[in-house]
Amino acid sequence: MPKTKKKFIDRKKAVTFNLVHRSQRDPLAADETAPQRVLVPVSANIPQKKEKDPELTPEQRREEQIKYGIYFDDDYNYLQHLKDSREVTLVVQPRPVHKRKEKPTEANEDEVPVPVTEALTLPSSVFASEVEEDVGLLNKAAPQGLCLDLDPEVVAALDDDFDFDDPDNQLEDNFIDLAMAEGGLRHLLAPHA
Repeated sequence: MPKTKKKFIDRKKAVTFNLVHRSQRDPLAADETAPQRVLVPVSANIPQKKEKDPELTPEQRREEQIKYGIYFDDDYNYLQHLKDSREVTLVVQPRPVHKRKEKPTEANEDEVPVPVTEALTLPSSVFASEVEEDVGLLNKAAPQGLCLDLDPEVVAALDDDFDFDDPDNQLEDNFIDLAMAEGGLRHLLAPHA
């Protein structure tokens, strides 16, 4: 029996991942076929926090507060609670510290570090997309304004232009029985005589 066993996992070349929810800025976030959780390497680059703006004078702070609709007349800085909607918040789990006794090995100077995603043979769908949108999925507004592709009757009903007193717009009292009867739908849709 050999004295040294071959290790199952080479700890120097091993990569640890966190399983996290897909970013709202990821174009695949709305794709039902794409997984909603992705693998992120634990040693991923963490974006640096932006430094806060220097202290503003009370007059400048009041002008900024009025700009954002804050009209309180006290000396509290309400602007400290506002944040940019495009700012990324990332909470990273601290890396566990393991103390291991390892034998000194010869460092191979010819080895070139390979990026994590290139060294693994996992499908690209388990990783986050390389391209992200400027605005996240939840921050996108619903379409507003005139929608020309909608049925005019539906638009009129939604705009409360529906005339409830018009006899053509009223259902019979027994409309369910009429619909369930033979040819009931044709009877309901037929013009009133």
